[in-house]
Amino acid sequence: MQCAIRSSLFAFVLAIVASAASAQSSAVTNLGGWWIAIDETGHKPIWDRGLMVAMEELLIIDVQGRFENRMMGFFSVDHQDCDLHKRCSDAPLVATGRFTLAGAVLSIEDYRATNARLDAPGADEMIRAAAISTTRVWAVHRLDAAEGVLVLRKGSGHETRSFFRIEPNRLRRLRAGLMAAELSALRNWRCFVAAATGAVHPVPGLRPSAALAPPIGDYVKIASYLQTAYVHSRWPTLDDPDPVQRKFAGLAVENLMSERFDSLALPKTTKERRDATLVAIWLRQIAGGETSEAATAVVRRRASEFKPPLDISAGEIAALKLASAETPDAKRLFCKQ
Repeated sequence: MQCAIRSSLFAFVLAIVASAASAQSSAVTNLGGWWIAIDETGHKPIWDRGLMVAMEELLIIDVQGRFENRMMGFFSVDHQDCDLHKRCSDAPLVATGRFTLAGAVLSIEDYRATNARLDAPGADEMIRAAAISTTRVWAVHRLDAAEGVLVLRKGSGHETRSFFRIEPNRLRRLRAGLMAAELSALRNWRCFVAAATGAVHPVPGLRPSAALAPPIGDYVKIASYLQTAYVHSRWPTLDDPDPVQRKFAGLAVENLMSERFDSLALPKTTKERRDATLVAIWLRQIAGGETSEAATAVVRRRASEFKPPLDISAGEIAALKLASAETPDAKRLFCKQ
Protein backbone atom coordinates (compact mmCIF):
# COMPACT_ATOMS: atom_id res chain seq x y z
CA MET A 1 0.00 0.00 0.00
CA GLN A 2 2.74 2.46 1.00
CA CYS A 3 4.70 1.53 -2.11
CA ALA A 4 1.66 2.26 -4.25
CA ILE A 5 1.18 5.65 -2.57
CA ARG A 6 4.85 6.54 -3.02
CA SER A 7 4.69 5.49 -6.67
CA SER A 8 1.58 7.57 -7.24
CA LEU A 9 3.15 10.56 -5.48
CA PHE A 10 6.35 10.19 -7.51
CA ALA A 11 4.33 10.01 -10.73
CA PHE A 12 2.38 13.10 -9.67
CA VAL A 13 5.59 15.05 -9.01
CA LEU A 14 7.03 13.95 -12.35
CA ALA A 15 3.85 15.08 -14.08
CA ILE A 16 4.10 18.52 -12.47
CA VAL A 17 7.76 18.83 -13.45
CA ALA A 18 7.01 17.69 -17.00
CA SER A 19 4.09 20.10 -17.23
CA ALA A 20 6.25 23.00 -16.03
CA ALA A 21 9.01 22.05 -18.47
CA SER A 22 6.47 21.81 -21.29
CA ALA A 23 5.02 25.21 -20.43
CA GLN A 24 8.51 26.75 -20.35
CA SER A 25 9.42 25.08 -23.64
CA SER A 26 6.21 26.40 -25.21
CA ALA A 27 6.94 29.90 -23.95
CA VAL A 28 10.51 29.82 -25.28
CA THR A 29 9.25 28.53 -28.62
CA ASN A 30 7.33 31.82 -28.91
CA LEU A 31 10.70 33.58 -29.01
CA GLY A 32 11.97 31.74 -32.07
CA GLY A 33 13.13 33.93 -34.97
CA TRP A 34 15.17 37.05 -35.69
CA TRP A 35 14.72 40.03 -33.35
CA ILE A 36 16.17 43.48 -33.93
CA ALA A 37 16.50 46.12 -31.24
CA ILE A 38 14.96 49.46 -32.16
CA ASP A 39 15.04 51.57 -29.02
CA GLU A 40 16.67 54.62 -27.49
CA THR A 41 18.65 52.65 -24.90
CA GLY A 42 21.22 49.90 -25.43
CA HIS A 43 23.67 51.01 -28.11
CA LYS A 44 21.89 54.12 -29.42
CA PRO A 45 23.45 56.46 -26.80
CA ILE A 46 26.90 55.14 -27.76
CA TRP A 47 26.19 55.95 -31.43
CA ASP A 48 25.02 59.41 -30.50
CA ARG A 49 28.25 60.16 -28.63
CA GLY A 50 30.26 59.11 -31.67
CA LEU A 51 31.96 56.28 -29.80
CA MET A 52 30.94 53.51 -32.20
CA VAL A 53 29.69 53.15 -35.75
CA ALA A 54 25.93 52.76 -36.13
CA MET A 55 25.04 49.10 -35.55
CA GLU A 56 21.81 47.47 -34.43
CA GLU A 57 21.66 44.66 -31.91
CA LEU A 58 20.28 41.42 -33.30
CA LEU A 59 19.04 38.25 -31.60
CA ILE A 60 18.68 35.01 -33.58
CA ILE A 61 16.76 32.51 -31.43
CA ASP A 62 15.86 28.90 -32.22
CA VAL A 63 12.79 27.05 -30.93
CA GLN A 64 14.74 25.63 -27.98
CA GLY A 65 15.71 29.11 -26.85
CA ARG A 66 19.34 28.94 -27.99
CA PHE A 67 20.44 32.31 -29.27
CA GLU A 68 23.12 34.23 -31.09
CA ASN A 69 23.56 37.82 -29.92
CA ARG A 70 24.95 39.85 -32.84
CA MET A 71 25.55 43.41 -33.98
CA MET A 72 24.23 44.17 -37.49
CA GLY A 73 26.51 46.54 -39.34
CA PHE A 74 25.87 48.81 -42.32
CA PHE A 75 28.98 47.76 -44.20
CA SER A 76 29.80 45.02 -46.69
CA VAL A 77 31.88 42.10 -45.57
CA ASP A 78 35.46 42.55 -46.75
CA HIS A 79 38.17 39.90 -46.90
CA GLN A 80 41.02 42.38 -46.67
CA ASP A 81 39.45 43.96 -43.58
CA CYS A 82 39.10 40.46 -42.13
CA ASP A 83 42.76 39.73 -42.81
CA LEU A 84 44.10 43.01 -41.45
CA HIS A 85 41.67 43.93 -38.68
CA LYS A 86 39.90 40.63 -37.94
CA ARG A 87 36.44 42.07 -38.62
CA CYS A 88 35.14 39.09 -40.55
CA SER A 89 31.35 39.39 -40.47
CA ASP A 90 28.70 41.92 -41.48
CA ALA A 91 26.83 40.94 -38.29
CA PRO A 92 29.59 39.98 -35.84
CA LEU A 93 28.79 37.60 -33.01
CA VAL A 94 28.87 39.02 -29.48
CA ALA A 95 27.84 35.91 -27.55
CA THR A 96 25.75 32.74 -27.58
CA GLY A 97 23.59 31.17 -24.91
CA ARG A 98 20.15 29.83 -24.10
CA PHE A 99 17.08 31.72 -22.93
CA THR A 100 14.75 30.25 -20.32
CA LEU A 101 11.41 31.88 -19.61
CA ALA A 102 9.67 31.35 -16.26
CA GLY A 103 6.62 33.52 -15.79
CA ALA A 104 7.77 37.08 -16.43
CA VAL A 105 11.47 36.37 -15.95
CA LEU A 106 13.81 35.80 -18.90
CA SER A 107 17.11 34.22 -17.86
CA ILE A 108 20.26 33.43 -19.81
CA GLU A 109 22.09 30.14 -19.38
CA ASP A 110 25.08 28.54 -21.15
CA TYR A 111 26.46 32.01 -21.87
CA ARG A 112 29.56 32.09 -24.08
CA ALA A 113 31.15 35.39 -25.08
CA THR A 114 33.25 35.64 -28.24
CA ASN A 115 36.34 37.70 -28.97
CA ALA A 116 35.11 38.68 -32.46
CA ARG A 117 35.96 42.18 -33.64
CA LEU A 118 32.76 44.21 -33.56
CA ASP A 119 33.86 47.73 -34.45
CA ALA A 120 37.18 49.15 -33.24
CA PRO A 121 39.21 48.02 -30.22
CA GLY A 122 38.23 51.09 -28.20
CA ALA A 123 34.53 50.61 -28.90
CA ASP A 124 34.17 46.85 -28.56
CA GLU A 125 34.19 46.82 -24.76
CA MET A 126 31.34 49.36 -24.62
CA ILE A 127 29.36 47.48 -27.27
CA ARG A 128 29.65 44.22 -25.36
CA ALA A 129 28.72 45.87 -22.07
CA ALA A 130 25.50 47.26 -23.60
CA ALA A 131 24.50 43.94 -25.25
CA ILE A 132 21.42 42.24 -23.88
CA SER A 133 23.25 38.98 -23.17
CA THR A 134 25.65 40.68 -20.75
CA THR A 135 22.78 40.97 -18.25
CA ARG A 136 21.73 37.44 -17.29
CA VAL A 137 18.23 38.14 -15.92
CA TRP A 138 15.55 40.40 -17.42
CA ALA A 139 11.95 41.11 -16.45
CA VAL A 140 9.56 40.63 -19.36
CA HIS A 141 7.58 43.86 -19.58
CA ARG A 142 5.78 42.84 -22.77
CA LEU A 143 5.84 39.76 -24.98
CA ASP A 144 3.42 39.80 -27.90
CA ALA A 145 4.25 36.83 -30.10
CA ALA A 146 1.53 37.72 -32.63
CA GLU A 147 2.75 41.29 -33.08
CA GLY A 148 6.41 40.32 -32.73
CA VAL A 149 7.24 42.68 -29.88
CA LEU A 150 9.49 41.93 -26.89
CA VAL A 151 10.11 44.59 -24.24
CA LEU A 152 12.48 43.74 -21.40
CA ARG A 153 13.13 45.63 -18.18
CA LYS A 154 16.49 45.58 -16.45
CA GLY A 155 16.24 44.83 -12.74
CA SER A 156 13.93 47.09 -10.75
CA GLY A 157 14.93 50.21 -12.68
CA HIS A 158 13.34 51.98 -15.61
CA GLU A 159 15.77 50.89 -18.35
CA THR A 160 13.99 48.86 -21.02
CA ARG A 161 15.06 47.20 -24.26
CA SER A 162 12.65 46.82 -27.18
CA PHE A 163 13.05 44.09 -29.81
CA PHE A 164 10.94 43.43 -32.90
CA ARG A 165 10.70 40.04 -34.58
CA ILE A 166 11.38 40.37 -38.29
CA GLU A 167 11.66 37.96 -41.19
CA PRO A 168 15.38 37.68 -42.09
CA ASN A 169 15.10 38.71 -45.75
CA ARG A 170 12.89 41.66 -44.86
CA LEU A 171 15.62 42.91 -42.54
CA ARG A 172 18.26 42.29 -45.20
CA ARG A 173 16.20 44.25 -47.72
CA LEU A 174 15.55 47.21 -45.44
CA ARG A 175 19.26 47.40 -44.59
CA ALA A 176 20.13 47.22 -48.30
CA GLY A 177 17.59 49.96 -49.03
CA LEU A 178 19.51 52.40 -46.88
CA MET A 179 22.89 51.30 -48.25
CA ALA A 180 21.78 51.61 -51.89
CA ALA A 181 20.86 55.24 -51.24
CA GLU A 182 24.38 55.77 -49.81
CA LEU A 183 23.03 57.50 -46.72
CA SER A 184 24.43 57.66 -43.21
CA ALA A 185 23.12 54.90 -40.94
CA LEU A 186 23.72 57.16 -37.97
CA ARG A 187 21.52 59.96 -39.31
CA ASN A 188 19.02 58.15 -41.56
CA TRP A 189 18.53 54.47 -40.64
CA ARG A 190 16.01 54.76 -37.83
CA CYS A 191 13.89 57.32 -39.70
CA PHE A 192 14.10 55.33 -42.96
CA VAL A 193 13.05 52.00 -41.43
CA ALA A 194 10.11 53.70 -39.71
CA ALA A 195 9.00 55.45 -42.91
CA ALA A 196 9.42 52.31 -45.04
CA THR A 197 7.24 50.18 -42.73
CA GLY A 198 4.70 52.87 -41.87
CA ALA A 199 5.75 53.16 -38.24
CA VAL A 200 5.81 56.28 -36.10
CA HIS A 201 9.35 57.45 -35.47
CA PRO A 202 10.86 57.20 -32.89
CA VAL A 203 8.22 55.00 -31.17
CA PRO A 204 7.59 52.21 -32.09
CA GLY A 205 10.15 52.77 -34.84
CA LEU A 206 9.34 49.64 -36.85
CA ARG A 207 6.29 47.70 -38.03
CA PRO A 208 8.09 44.41 -38.77
CA SER A 209 5.21 42.59 -40.51
CA ALA A 210 3.48 45.51 -42.23
CA ALA A 211 2.83 45.19 -45.95
CA LEU A 212 5.13 47.54 -47.81
CA ALA A 213 3.69 49.88 -50.42
CA PRO A 214 4.52 48.58 -53.95
CA PRO A 215 7.21 51.16 -54.78
CA ILE A 216 8.93 50.59 -51.41
CA GLY A 217 8.62 46.80 -51.56
CA ASP A 218 10.07 46.79 -55.08
CA TYR A 219 12.79 49.24 -54.07
CA VAL A 220 14.12 47.29 -51.10
CA LYS A 221 14.06 44.03 -53.08
CA ILE A 222 16.13 45.41 -55.95
CA ALA A 223 18.38 47.23 -53.47
CA SER A 224 19.03 43.86 -51.85
CA TYR A 225 19.88 42.39 -55.26
CA LEU A 226 22.32 45.25 -55.79
CA GLN A 227 23.91 44.72 -52.37
CA THR A 228 24.39 40.99 -53.03
CA ALA A 229 25.89 41.69 -56.47
CA TYR A 230 28.27 44.24 -54.93
CA VAL A 231 29.45 41.80 -52.25
CA HIS A 232 29.95 39.09 -54.87
CA SER A 233 31.88 41.50 -57.11
CA ARG A 234 34.57 41.68 -54.40
CA TRP A 235 34.59 37.99 -53.48
CA PRO A 236 38.02 36.35 -53.86
CA THR A 237 38.29 33.04 -55.68
CA LEU A 238 40.84 30.25 -55.66
CA ASP A 239 41.50 30.52 -59.42
CA ASP A 240 42.56 34.17 -59.20
CA PRO A 241 46.06 34.73 -60.68
CA ASP A 242 46.79 37.14 -57.81
CA PRO A 243 48.26 35.17 -54.86
CA VAL A 244 46.92 37.72 -52.36
CA GLN A 245 43.38 37.13 -53.61
CA ARG A 246 43.90 33.37 -53.41
CA LYS A 247 45.00 33.82 -49.79
CA PHE A 248 41.90 35.88 -49.05
CA ALA A 249 39.75 33.13 -50.57
CA GLY A 250 40.78 30.84 -47.71
CA LEU A 251 39.55 33.20 -44.98
CA ALA A 252 36.47 32.31 -42.92
CA VAL A 253 34.35 35.35 -43.77
CA GLU A 254 30.67 35.44 -42.78
CA ASN A 255 28.23 37.09 -45.17
CA LEU A 256 25.05 36.88 -43.08
CA MET A 257 23.26 40.04 -44.21
CA SER A 258 23.26 39.50 -47.99
CA GLU A 259 20.09 37.96 -49.40
CA ARG A 260 20.48 34.83 -51.56
CA PHE A 261 19.21 34.97 -55.15
CA ASP A 262 19.13 32.01 -57.56
CA SER A 263 20.64 34.12 -60.34
CA LEU A 264 23.44 35.45 -58.09
CA ALA A 265 25.34 32.44 -56.81
CA LEU A 266 28.40 33.09 -54.66
CA PRO A 267 31.33 33.27 -57.12
CA LYS A 268 33.65 30.29 -57.31
CA THR A 269 35.62 31.53 -60.32
CA THR A 270 36.93 34.88 -61.53
CA LYS A 271 34.44 34.71 -64.42
CA GLU A 272 31.51 34.42 -62.01
CA ARG A 273 32.92 37.32 -60.00
CA ARG A 274 33.20 39.39 -63.19
CA ASP A 275 29.57 38.59 -64.04
CA ALA A 276 28.50 39.83 -60.60
CA THR A 277 30.62 42.97 -61.09
CA LEU A 278 28.83 43.79 -64.34
CA VAL A 279 25.42 43.36 -62.70
CA ALA A 280 26.49 45.59 -59.79
CA ILE A 281 27.69 48.32 -62.20
CA TRP A 282 24.44 48.11 -64.18
CA LEU A 283 22.28 48.43 -61.07
CA ARG A 284 24.41 51.22 -59.62
CA GLN A 285 23.94 53.20 -62.86
CA ILE A 286 20.17 52.81 -62.54
CA ALA A 287 20.26 53.76 -58.85
CA GLY A 288 22.05 56.92 -59.94
CA GLY A 289 19.16 57.85 -62.23
CA GLU A 290 20.05 56.24 -65.59
CA THR A 291 17.50 54.34 -67.65
CA SER A 292 17.91 50.59 -68.01
CA GLU A 293 18.95 51.06 -71.64
CA ALA A 294 21.56 53.70 -70.82
CA ALA A 295 22.94 51.58 -67.99
CA THR A 296 23.18 48.59 -70.33
CA ALA A 297 25.11 50.69 -72.84
CA VAL A 298 27.58 51.74 -70.12
CA VAL A 299 28.23 48.13 -69.10
CA ARG A 300 28.53 46.91 -72.71
CA ARG A 301 31.37 49.32 -73.29
CA ARG A 302 33.21 47.17 -70.77
CA ALA A 303 31.73 43.79 -71.77
CA SER A 304 29.84 43.64 -75.08
CA GLU A 305 28.22 40.31 -74.17
CA PHE A 306 26.45 41.67 -71.08
CA LYS A 307 22.74 40.92 -70.74
CA PRO A 308 20.62 42.33 -67.88
CA PRO A 309 19.29 39.70 -65.44
CA LEU A 310 15.95 38.28 -66.52
CA ASP A 311 14.53 37.94 -63.00
CA ILE A 312 14.37 41.70 -62.36
CA SER A 313 11.04 43.30 -63.20
CA ALA A 314 10.43 46.66 -64.84
CA GLY A 315 8.73 47.80 -61.64
CA GLU A 316 11.83 46.96 -59.59
CA ILE A 317 14.09 48.80 -62.06
CA ALA A 318 11.86 51.88 -61.85
CA ALA A 319 11.78 51.67 -58.05
CA LEU A 320 15.59 51.57 -57.81
CA LYS A 321 15.68 55.16 -59.02
CA LEU A 322 14.23 56.15 -55.63
CA ALA A 323 17.80 55.88 -54.33
CA SER A 324 18.76 59.14 -56.06
CA ALA A 325 15.35 60.77 -56.55
CA GLU A 326 14.60 64.22 -55.14
CA THR A 327 10.81 63.90 -55.24
CA PRO A 328 8.79 64.68 -52.09
CA ASP A 329 8.00 60.97 -51.60
CA ALA A 330 11.65 59.99 -51.88
CA LYS A 331 12.70 62.73 -49.49
CA ARG A 332 10.14 61.55 -46.93
CA LEU A 333 11.22 57.92 -47.32
CA PHE A 334 14.91 58.66 -46.85
CA CYS A 335 14.32 61.44 -44.32
CA LYS A 336 16.13 64.05 -46.42
CA GLN A 337 13.74 66.83 -45.43
